[in-house]
Amino acid sequence: MRETMFAYHAKYGYNPHSLVSIAGASGWEASRAHGAVPYREVGHTWLACEPLSEAADLETVAQEFLEFARSRGKLAAFVPSTERFARLAPNLGLDCVPVGMSPYFDLTVWNPSGSRGHTIRKELRKARNAGVTIETLPGGEYPEAEVAQLERAWASTRRTVQFGWLFGSDIHNFPECRTNFLARDATGRLVALLSAAPLPARKGCYLKDFHRHPEAPKGTTDLLFVTAFEYLLAWGIRLVTPGTVPLHGISARDALRYGGHGTLIRAMDHFAQRGEAVYNFAGLYRFKARFDPQWWEHEYAMAPPVLFNVFRVGWAIARATAPDGVLKAVLSGSWRGV
Repeated sequence: MRETMFAYHAKYGYNPHSLVSIAGASGWEASRAHGAVPYREVGHTWLACEPLSEAADLETVAQEFLEFARSRGKLAAFVPSTERFARLAPNLGLDCVPVGMSPYFDLTVWNPSGSRGHTIRKELRKARNAGVTIETLPGGEYPEAEVAQLERAWASTRRTVQFGWLFGSDIHNFPECRTNFLARDATGRLVALLSAAPLPARKGCYLKDFHRHPEAPKGTTDLLFVTAFEYLLAWGIRLVTPGTVPLHGISARDALRYGGHGTLIRAMDHFAQRGEAVYNFAGLYRFKARFDPQWWEHEYAMAPPVLFNVFRVGWAIARATAPDGVLKAVLSGSWRGV
């Protein structure tokens, strides 16, 4: 089923998280339309990515999947969903709550100007003067031992809990369809990594699995991303996104809202403002905004409109996100900081 889901993604992948969601997940195929849904079972809740299908068949495939889940006594939720799919929430009888935003870059016109452009050019000079070079490995090749060492060094600098599911390291899944960019310092040591996964339905790429060694020369990150942008554009890729900033922009007026969960949204927004000990929300936003994206898109959680269901889905997301267990995460030093 994993390969079947990958084949659907290769044709219909629109959501940046669809390829990531296939790894370690179950899969379901529709019978009333051509489409499929990868989902992860957490207790009696199914956390599903939005359907892999033509835009015209999204509603049909999603409705059939919801019926299938109910017939098995399961609560199905789509998370995270793009705005294209979230607009169908009323037709599907689902509530829709914003959960974050993702920046998007149109590489055909991307050319940062002003202070951001000046900063990027300055950082590029620093990296090049320090002898940093970028190695491009298409076909998902990468030096496993060096990457494992880099991942450990990167994780040691994070003040957040170690996340799994959509937020965990994914470079090992479907490597054949990825392009990896490796930054090496003047001695040849691997000091940063960026992986590009395909987003076929949008003729784009999802830039994921960014890792940087704490001793990487200044400007390494900028040189790595700019080189990746230039390489992908030369290969005909027009659109890239580095992924979601969780809980960013959830109170924005242009965010879709179906179900009136105003209190929940305010609580999430409050947590985003004060939960830096758990997750560096503000820092992640600044990091992704510094490259001057052309626009941002909201992402959503969609679930049946009962308040208790919202808590069930939230608990399932917490369990899937904290692979070592929610209790261990709560008792960790970072959570105690809240």
